[in-house]
Amino acid sequence: MRRRTGFTVVELMISLSIFALMSMVFLIVLRNVTDLWRKADAKDDVIRSLIKARSSLSRDLLNASSRATQVGVANVGPHGGPGFDGAALSFLSSDRGNNDPDWLVDGDGHATPQAQVTYYLVVPNVPYPNGASVSGGAADSNGYEQQNPYKWLVRRLDPASGFNSAWTSWLVQPTSPNLGAGQKVVAENLLGFRVLRTGPLWSFELSAVALKDARKRLALGTVPLAHSSFTVTERFSLRTNNP
Repeated sequence: MRRRTGFTVVELMISLSIFALMSMVFLIVLRNVTDLWRKADAKDDVIRSLIKARSSLSRDLLNASSRATQVGVANVGPHGGPGFDGAALSFLSSDRGNNDPDWLVDGDGHATPQAQVTYYLVVPNVPYPNGASVSGGAADSNGYEQQNPYKWLVRRLDPASGFNSAWTSWLVQPTSPNLGAGQKVVAENLLGFRVLRTGPLWSFELSAVALKDARKRLALGTVPLAHSSFTVTERFSLRTNNP
């Protein structure tokens, strides 16, 4: 009986078909894994921004005054659209800026104020990443701007023994990430910041957009983002421990 020395045309066709099918399956799996990695990477950026903002607020509010006459809440802007940039809050603190563990207490048992701390969300007057542009669209149902995902949360500390009622004059647009003395950018690339309830049990809402994914699917800067599938919103509460 004659021995075969090669493959038939049919066998070759079947082998090539199987190889092509396996290659297609591999490419599909690779694409799905790449998409998942990209989405996770974009979500990580969002979470980092939110954690930075929340952690800073948490540290400062531990030393914040709980007296109504020593806190203030306002809206910022608007800058570049009909909606407010975001919320702002200011409060007296027993911390001079060094995370002091001990409070100076007056005769009534209240902590002696050492500084006034201010937080505010603002549209910075700087070029946006990747040459992006933002147009002013309609405000959301709460009156806040909802198309600009490049806002900054700014923290300002001023030595003070009493509450400065003119603090809203400090809510200015930064023109550089290098701010003046006692000021810093706590978090970048935020969409929203709201004060839902004032102290002693404060409630806040922070939101940010997964920019890497959103850029590929949306015309960023021209569409509302408050309820976008690429937007992560976090609500949380923080209590002041200062009498």
